Amino acid sequence: MTAPNLPLGETQKIVLSVLRDRGSWHRNAGWHWNGPARTEKLLETLVKRGLVVREGTTYKLKDSAP
Repeated sequence: MTAPNLPLGETQKIVLSVLRDRGSWHRNAGWHWNGPARTEKLLETLVKRGLVVREGTTYKLKDSAP
């Protein structure tokens, strides 16, 4: 379980930055971090922290994310 008050890891920061630049992610988005399954797992940690929202199979930056 990911605790929201722990600092983000370097990979989480990179994925969050790319998501911010690209706008959204889904399995056929054209970019991934070490494979689609790993990207999805990383994005789920960001969902748990409240930085990203999942809408079906698409992940987007939450409006209030830093």
